[in-house]
Amino acid sequence: TKFLYILPDYNFVQIAVFDVMGREIITLINDFQTAGRHEVTFDGKNLASGVYIFQFQIGDYYTNKKAILVK
Repeated sequence: TKFLYILPDYNFVQIAVFDVMGREIITLINDFQTAGRHEVTFDGKNLASGVYIFQFQIGDYYTNKKAILVK
């Protein structure tokens, strides 16, 4: 799965994946990034089927999205 996002200015970005029990599975990005278009790839081939929560942080903005991994 690829996530595409656009930053209006230089900012801190963190994208992390959690299981439904709240355990962090992986952090995809945890760094400052320049303005512009960015892309990150998530590979769940080593994970079990189920529901996962993706937490996106850009500066002070947070949002969570659910995803279902089916094998």
